[in-house]
Amino acid sequence: NILTTTNTASSPIQIGYAENICDNPYFVTAINLSQETLKNFSNYKNLVEIVFPEPAKQQLARVRYKQYRDQGYSIQTNKMKPT
Repeated sequence: NILTTTNTASSPIQIGYAENICDNPYFVTAINLSQETLKNFSNYKNLVEIVFPEPAKQQLARVRYKQYRDQGYSIQTNKMKPT
């Protein structure tokens, strides 16, 4: 389901972007593919971020990582190697 302002919870999977992610309490996991922190990331039980092996993107991810850590979130990292 592509998330818009008119269809906020009709599917268990919502695809959106930072400006239109809704605050639905039924959403459990957010997958952040942007280079910005989700505005309402604290509404989710799980937040997944994929960090690509580019120095500029890694640096932005480090800033987000510190923000999450400083707010007391438990962080688990998984390093994946290209196949």
